[in-house]
Formats: sequence, C-alpha cells, structure tokens
Amino acid sequence: MHASIDQQDAGVAGVERPAAARTRVWDLPTRVFHWSFAASFALAWLTSDSERLIDLHLMLGYTFAGQRLAFYAMHRCLLCGCIFSE
Repeated sequence: MHASIDQQDAGVAGVERPAAARTRVWDLPTRVFHWSFAASFALAWLTSDSERLIDLHLMLGYTFAGQRLAFYAMHRCLLCGCIFSE
C-alpha cells in the first residue's frame, strides 16, 4: 500500500505530473554519506569473524567511527550555530 509522491499528487486539485517525474528528497552528498555509513557497518560486521580479513575489518570500523564523529560534529555545530551564525 505504498504510493509514490507522483501517485499521491495525481488526483489533488488537478495536479498532473509526467509519469517519469520524481521528487528527490535527499541530495547526492546525503545519499553517498548514508550508503557509505551503512556499507561500512555491514561489511565490518560481515568480516568480524575472519582472521584473514582483520585489516579490512579494522579499516571499515575506523571508517564507520570517523563518519559517526563527523556527523555528530556537523550536527552539533548546526544546532549551536557555530558555522552559520550571524
């Protein structure tokens, strides 16, 4: 019972959109960050039991931790106004 944005808007007050038009909710950098965050966690989890892949596991773990710290710092600065204050 999931409807895309196009199907939801199709019958509202005469709004007509082409079938191929889609509204992107997240921009490209956000999607790249999200998928690299998810992939580093998943791959670190998959390589956790392998002695042969311990270097890859450590690299993925540090990547995940670094992304988490960067996200926290960015979020904290945006909330406190460190970057975009007047």
